[in-house]
This record gives sequence, structure tokens and C-alpha cells, in this order.
Amino acid sequence: MRRIAAVVVVLGLASSAAMATPYASGIVNLGGGMYSFVLNQDAGNVTVDRWGDTPLDLGALSKGTHSFSLGGGTGFDIAVGSSAAAGWTQFSNDADNTSQYYSPRGVAVNRNPWSSNFGSVYVSEGLGGPTVAGRVTTDGLYAMSADQADVFGQGDTAYAGGVDWTTGGTNSPFKITVAPDDSVYITDWSDAHSGLWRAGAYPTGTWPNVLGNYNRDAAGLCDNHGSIPSVWVEGTGDGTMVYTLDEDLDLGGTTGSVLRYDVGSATDYNGLPVEQTQDGTNIILNL
Repeated sequence: MRRIAAVVVVLGLASSAAMATPYASGIVNLGGGMYSFVLNQDAGNVTVDRWGDTPLDLGALSKGTHSFSLGGGTGFDIAVGSSAAAGWTQFSNDADNTSQYYSPRGVAVNRNPWSSNFGSVYVSEGLGGPTVAGRVTTDGLYAMSADQADVFGQGDTAYAGGVDWTTGGTNSPFKITVAPDDSVYITDWSDAHSGLWRAGAYPTGTWPNVLGNYNRDAAGLCDNHGSIPSVWVEGTGDGTMVYTLDEDLDLGGTTGSVLRYDVGSATDYNGLPVEQTQDGTNIILNL
């Protein structure tokens, strides 16, 4: 099977205060004019607008994988509509093992609509252990499709990227984000294992450390970073810029700052960052 990028139109018919929106992702060409897609949650109505053929009204569909025929069309849009009460909406299933974690620290969703990985969900488990659903997790990263299915066949063991996350305690790994190039950046907010790593969209293999972990002291301070609780990434390739919240690095007489690293395509980057804010009170750090 081959994943393709298609135009996906997501129509949010809910109140403007609603916190969740159903959408289609994970589009796969099944062959023979058949395509499948994944809904991240139940939808009130799904319509496939087939270019050059009549629209398909699939009606109300449940969360999960669905398929349709392209017929005589040359392409398609998928419009997903729903209405929901204002407020937060839980769309994970408490009885589903893949939605259960012992001590999760971060969650990130691939929001790049033209990517074949659009909708992928990643969870960082800071401390593995037995969950209420029965499975036992390990320290590291879990990857799922938009409906929280274990599409990679990962099972209960987290991806670790060749990194020993147990050395940093319960905040190792910590917060995560998906970059514009679909890679996943993983922070570590511990003293013993402070740093930043990068995994692929399919996070197998070894993960390189983004920043150099040179001369780490007992408080987590290295040559160009300290303990990192959060990260944001802009740009791709040589234009990649990484923004971090940093607990320890002092560039201007204070710590607890937002820092920018112009890392480009480098790994083990040891250049100094550009300070974006100064916050000696740690107010920003503790938000």
C-alpha cells in the first residue's frame, strides 16, 4: 500500500469555543481506484468531492479507518463535518491500550497537511510502568495514527532511539514537538540527562542529539544549554531554527530564558544560542 498526499478539507461545524475538530488523514491508495483514510474521532458527516465525478456522501462515520471508490474521478477532497458541545472533547478510548500511559510528559500531532504523516500522534513517556488498562510501558516515545491505532506495530515498548532515558528520572524524555519536516524533537528536563534529540516521523533507529551535551554539570548545565522543558521548531534543512525554554544557561545575567539555535541541518550543535527573552523569575519557564 502507498500513502499519498491529497487535498483534505476539514469543516469544523462546531461552536467557535469547541476544542476538538474531526479530520481525515492517513490517506492510502489501495489500488483499483479505492482509497482509505483515517478519522481521528467520530464525524457527523463525511463527503468525498470526486473531481470529474459525482460527490460521495458517506454520512456519519465513526473514528477509525474507512474507504471509498474514486470512480471516474481524477482526484478528490474529503470534507469532514461535526457539531459538538463547547469545551474539551476526549476522543481517546480509556479501554484502548494504545491510549494508556504510566507517566506521560508530552503529546504532539503532525499538523503538516500536505505530508503523508499528517495526523500522526506522538506521546513521550517520562517514566514507564503498569497502566490501568494492563499494559506496561517503557521510557521513550510512542507513535500512533490519528485514531490512536498502533500502525507501526510498536506494541508496549517505547521507541528510545538508542538513548538511555532511564538515567534522567521522570522528566526524561519530557515535552515534544513535530517540526515542519515531520521530524519529532524530544526534550529532556532532567539534570543528569539534559538535552534535545530528534527522531524521524517513523521513529525507529538511532536519534541524534540536536545540541552538544558537552561538560554537563550536576545541575544539567552543558556548554550551550541546560535542562530543557519545551521546544519549538521553524524552517527546514539549512534554515532550521530551534527555540527552547532553558532552565540553566545564563547568557545575560539571568536564567530561565527562551533561546534560539540556528542549527540548520547540524547535529551535536555546540554554537551558542540567541537569547529571545530573559526571565530570572522563572515565570515563563513554569507556565
